[in-house]
Amino acid sequence: MKWKPLFAVLLGLLMVGMTAGSTAALTTKSPDNVSNIWELPRITIENGHVIVRGYSFPLDGKMAVIDSKGPSKYEVPINLVPWYVVGRSITMQIQNEYLSTGTIDEKKIDRLMQILEIITGKKFNSEDSKALREFIIQDIKKDANLIRYENWLKTHEVPGSEVTASSSPWLPTIYQPLVDINGDPGILHGGKDPYGPFEGDNGIVKVYWYMHMTQVGPIFEITIVYKDEDDPIWELDKGYDAYRWMHYGRIEDIETFYYYAWYNKADFPSIYSTDEFFDNPYNGPHNDK
Repeated sequence: MKWKPLFAVLLGLLMVGMTAGSTAALTTKSPDNVSNIWELPRITIENGHVIVRGYSFPLDGKMAVIDSKGPSKYEVPINLVPWYVVGRSITMQIQNEYLSTGTIDEKKIDRLMQILEIITGKKFNSEDSKALREFIIQDIKKDANLIRYENWLKTHEVPGSEVTASSSPWLPTIYQPLVDINGDPGILHGGKDPYGPFEGDNGIVKVYWYMHMTQVGPIFEITIVYKDEDDPIWELDKGYDAYRWMHYGRIEDIETFYYYAWYNKADFPSIYSTDEFFDNPYNGPHNDK
């Protein structure tokens, strides 16, 4: 994606401390359920910002605003910021290792799950832990599909091609289910909705598009920014939001698909049911429309 911000992979873990305009460490007690082997980046408070290993977050009282660029302002207690930074480092390591080797380090997933328990202040039961763990692994894999697709596009673009406003009539119409906005109090499907309740409030914020002129014709890259995304198991939503920041550096849900204008087909390389192709009008693999 040409418009997404890039985040450096954090390397090395240092003992935690908090300072005001300096780097002198303060003693901090680890939570009872955390092994003594944990080492965390140092916190520095300077010019109204919390600074942790190259990340700088504005202060809002006793909270650090770690996502202020989108519509969903995301604040966390200052003492939890190092855990978010370490979690992001681990998540980026898992993603990069999967891209290069096709394998996922289960021990790093274990450490990530432990961090999410610290952040949420909740010990996940076996069922919730399994659900969140499976989501994280699935998310790593689907993001890898998108990265591979973007790399394929780079090798198939026609040099010197230009995007013009005349391309826009080819763009598809975007629809969104009303339940994503209004939410579900748990009464859908006759009160037997396995995923309800959820809060909704997840309207479309922006739609970005870019036309790739490739050797197989124009391919439109379309990215939809949603205000938020809820975990299907609403009890895990707090941990889900924390993980989203660790993986993407943001809370907003961003979904990308590719429209092959000449063939009237859409490719969704990063949805949870794996890479999917949709023909016109609706020949999706799960009777999707």
